[in-house]
Amino acid sequence: MKKTLLSLTAVLLLGITAANAQHFFNDNGGAGTAVDWTMTSYTETGSKSVHPQTELNAGKIVLMDYFYTTCFYCQVSAPELEDIYGNYGPLGSNKLEIVSLDVNNTTHGSKTITQYMSDFGGTNPIFDIKSYGSYSSWFYSAPYHTNQQTSYGLPHFIAICPDGSWASLHQDQAFPASSSAVNASLRNLLSNTCPNVVLDVATIDEGVKVAISPNPASSALNVYYSSNNEVSINLVNTLGEVVYTGTMNSEIKIDVSQLPKGLYYVTITDDAERITKKVIVQ
Repeated sequence: MKKTLLSLTAVLLLGITAANAQHFFNDNGGAGTAVDWTMTSYTETGSKSVHPQTELNAGKIVLMDYFYTTCFYCQVSAPELEDIYGNYGPLGSNKLEIVSLDVNNTTHGSKTITQYMSDFGGTNPIFDIKSYGSYSSWFYSAPYHTNQQTSYGLPHFIAICPDGSWASLHQDQAFPASSSAVNASLRNLLSNTCPNVVLDVATIDEGVKVAISPNPASSALNVYYSSNNEVSINLVNTLGEVVYTGTMNSEIKIDVSQLPKGLYYVTITDDAERITKKVIVQ
């Protein structure tokens, strides 16, 4: 696929205040106008290289989430982003990547990204600007940055389509609102900005059930699937790493005694249908 993003050389600037992070966006961009970069995410919990152009070339939407850990509305939106990521991210239809950017270098003393993820959710790649030693100016660069002193507040969301076009959702457009309203606003941003990307996939019939016990588990997970079809089953950690893969008919026992404690996802794939359940290993 032809590359559509403009190349960008990252420049480090000293002395940019936290307030600057609240006036940086135009409202939209045409095809081919999105900026490209490569980054390493959530250094507090491990690292993952993220290159948005790769995601766009695969036909996915990239949703940028600008936030900071002690921002109230960011905390409200985090579970809604997690819900959407579960539906459309790598463990769902795999048509969406969410990249969260903590743009405030001064909040981590009171709440780290690790704490933020634990308290409010966030299994998508999260970038900590502090890990670069200073404020990086690439997220201020054209076309996302405007010199207008207009404060929209955080969080701020940008949906980037595979053709490089994009549109944003300001904080003042989404809040104050209920969690369900924020969820709906984010879904509308995705569908309205990139109508050519079909986010949904077929879901398993309501009559088909998956049960997992115990949950939380410390030694073994018993997974029950109310179908005699041979299906594939994966256990994936929050970094997207597959820690177990196999097949099953109606039930299977998975040894988790050697796995690190934390959140995992059990994914069952039955032909073109997929169902995912969260489990905790303790």
